[in-house]
Amino acid sequence: FSLSLSVFSHPRRRSHLICSDKVANPLKGEIGLKVNGETVQCGDLSLYTWSIPETIACLSTYVELCPGDLIMMGTPDGVGPVKPGDTVEGWIDGIATLKFDVK
Repeated sequence: FSLSLSVFSHPRRRSHLICSDKVANPLKGEIGLKVNGETVQCGDLSLYTWSIPETIACLSTYVELCPGDLIMMGTPDGVGPVKPGDTVEGWIDGIATLKFDVK
């Protein structure tokens, strides 16, 4: 994760929340990325250098975390550059999928 991205003025995302009882194990699960339908990254949440609880504990000593905040923790190996017109789809298995077109 990077504190350089942790600016108080960044907007919070509140459009999609999942209750913890709906996630079998929030510390383990597939995370991946497709570009134009081709899987270019695939990994597991359990393989991060710092666990999610460790990351939250560390960040919260520097910034106030509020409901809806996103913590960007990086991605698995494999992604290359994207260009305008590409479609990017990221997911965390059993939690959410985000899909957008590159402009």
